[in-house]
Amino acid sequence: RVGQTLSRRVLRRLAKQVFGEEVGELSKLPSGKPVFASQRGVEVSLAHSGPVAVVALATEPIGVDLECLLRPVAWRAIAERYFSPDECAILA
Repeated sequence: RVGQTLSRRVLRRLAKQVFGEEVGELSKLPSGKPVFASQRGVEVSLAHSGPVAVVALATEPIGVDLECLLRPVAWRAIAERYFSPDECAILA
C-alpha cells in the first residue's frame, strides 16, 4: 500500500512538472488503469513490486510492468525469444 501511495504522489509531481499546473486526483477506468480526469490525451501507467516503483506519463499509449525476482533470471534468453534483433542489440 505504501508503494502505491508513493508512486501516485511521484506521478502527480511529474505531471505537474510536465503540464505546469496541478492535475488533480488520479481515478481509475473500469479496467483499473489510472487516469487524470482533467488531462485528456495523457496516458498514465504505474507499477510497483517490493520496494521499487515505476511511473510513466506519455501522450501515446504506454504500459509498464515490474517484478521483484526471487532468483536469477536468464533475461537475455527471454529477450532473444520475444524481442527483435534490433531491440536485443540495445540491451547489449
